[in-house]
Amino acid sequence: MASSTKDLLSIREYLALDRSSPVRNEYFEGEIFAMTGASRRHNLISLHLAGDLDRQLTDRDCEVYASEMRVKVADTGLYTYRTSLSFAAIQFLRTTNLTLWSTQT
Repeated sequence: MASSTKDLLSIREYLALDRSSPVRNEYFEGEIFAMTGASRRHNLISLHLAGDLDRQLTDRDCEVYASEMRVKVADTGLYTYRTSLSFAAIQFLRTTNLTLWSTQT
């Protein structure tokens, strides 16, 4: 019986691929997953959520990012794109400011 093996990517390979890709990709445990486009309704909800969060948190030490910001979830190793909220010590991977480092899930 023939077995099929998946070629797993390193994080470095994923980041290089994702930077040059016309679509967004999630990364988890060596595998990449193309993200589907969102519906009009989803985009409107995300936009309003990010805007409302930003207005509510104006005087706090945090930043709100729309779904275009790639986030690395430290606990799981997942790289994904989500509307994100970052409190206090905002960290980015290396110096590119392309990936927000999240220490909480």
